[in-house]
Amino acid sequence: STSGKPLDTPLSAAGGIRPFPRHPWEPGPTNTSQKKSQKAKPAPAVSFITARSEGYEKKSPLKIYVTLNPAVNRQVRVEYAATGGNAVQGRNYILKKGTLVFKPGETIKSIALRVLDDKTYDNDGTVEVTLANPVNAVLGAQTVHTCTIVDNDPPPSVSFISQVRRIKENSEETKVAVKLSRTSG
Repeated sequence: STSGKPLDTPLSAAGGIRPFPRHPWEPGPTNTSQKKSQKAKPAPAVSFITARSEGYEKKSPLKIYVTLNPAVNRQVRVEYAATGGNAVQGRNYILKKGTLVFKPGETIKSIALRVLDDKTYDNDGTVEVTLANPVNAVLGAQTVHTCTIVDNDPPPSVSFISQVRRIKENSEETKVAVKLSRTSG
């Protein structure tokens, strides 16, 4: 029972009447919508611009781009390293661990992947580069970049060492020598 009190006025726990605005825009002691809420600005994030890229053996260095978003008025650092892929460090590419440093206001940096020409026909190789341990920023959505190193060497040809081979008619097997024009991976 409300004992004669208006139906839109709530009762307090002690049984008294507590003022209560009917709508959020009506002023009242429990209306907190008049305070301006300030949203926290998102932390700046470092991320690769793309998830994948490719480059050819004779085109070196291959640049992999990293972005900082948004620009900030302080220095930002992020470490990078080759962390995977099937290309071989020292044979197909060279990439030492390093740190990118964004000066205040900078938003784009690049990592130089030195691609080596092994002069051997083989399958294309991949290198995964990973961002880690940012300072004054957080890691963004794209923290791993896969770079495909496209082989530029032609496949070897196979030829017989001898143009003519004489064998007896009733021979069950014979050996035929062949050679490759170049090495192959």
